[in-house]
Amino acid sequence: MHPLLEKLNLAFPGLEKVKTAADQNNVSRALSELVTYFRNREEPDPTLLAKANADVIDAALKGLAHEFVFYNEQGTVPGSVIDWTWKPGIDWEWTWALNRHGWWSTLASAYLTTQDETYAQELDTLIQTWVGGHPPTVDDRSCWRTIEAGIRTMSAWPSILGALKQSDNISQNAWLYYLRSISDHAEFLLENPKGGNWLLMESNGVLTCGLIFPEFKRAQDWVRITIEKFEAEMIKQVHPDGAQVEYSTGYQFVCIHNFEAVLDKTDRIGNQKFSQTYRDYLISMYEHVMYLMRPDGKLPMLNDADQRDVSQRLIA
Repeated sequence: MHPLLEKLNLAFPGLEKVKTAADQNNVSRALSELVTYFRNREEPDPTLLAKANADVIDAALKGLAHEFVFYNEQGTVPGSVIDWTWKPGIDWEWTWALNRHGWWSTLASAYLTTQDETYAQELDTLIQTWVGGHPPTVDDRSCWRTIEAGIRTMSAWPSILGALKQSDNISQNAWLYYLRSISDHAEFLLENPKGGNWLLMESNGVLTCGLIFPEFKRAQDWVRITIEKFEAEMIKQVHPDGAQVEYSTGYQFVCIHNFEAVLDKTDRIGNQKFSQTYRDYLISMYEHVMYLMRPDGKLPMLNDADQRDVSQRLIA
């Protein structure tokens, strides 16, 4: 049996043809039927998918050229195939940002806007070269930091599904690499957790994998385990007045975003829900921001913070 097929619940509705082929030891046909299924299934949470947007074309073209600006530093990754360990200077933060794959969503939006297969072909190459060249390991400093693994699976990776489904230029190999890596990400993050706001981003990624890919045997476990983690971390990390324990007006919203994102995702599509206590604490986090906010709409620069206007984020 192929390792990917072993990770799937072949009794899941819609996978009947995959199961039949697998039961007959016809692995090639089973994998082909699996890709056909994912190309045609109804997406569990369409709100996570990239949308057509003509405003992203310029950014997408830069992405095709591997030109990026991270942390105000511009760099062009050399070569036709991206070196995922490359950085323009000495700061690893640039490389880590590269491995968050945020521009994959931009490529998907550009494809959905233009139907230009160049963008889809680039996504195919990115998936195959990144997954194929970087199996999960704690020794990989550039690609498998847990914060990056969580960030890309909570947003960038699920966002490209709409484009993957529409384009015939997304190969079967790319689909299989992508699906295999979804499971790899979820298990890696559960086995190698960090703490603080990192843990929230890691767990957001795991929960998203479970919700968006219920076909995996472990999907319900991924959701259950991460809900339990978020419930515990809400009490551990947030004081009754809504202040996150790092006392940083910058990270306050990082934590709010992740606490709220998983709540929204489970409310939209999950059969496992968060408690009322969790919801009340989240409200207190917003109230904490409201009471700290200065008349100009900005927060005090406590610890890791900047002068961003947050007033609009408090409007329901």
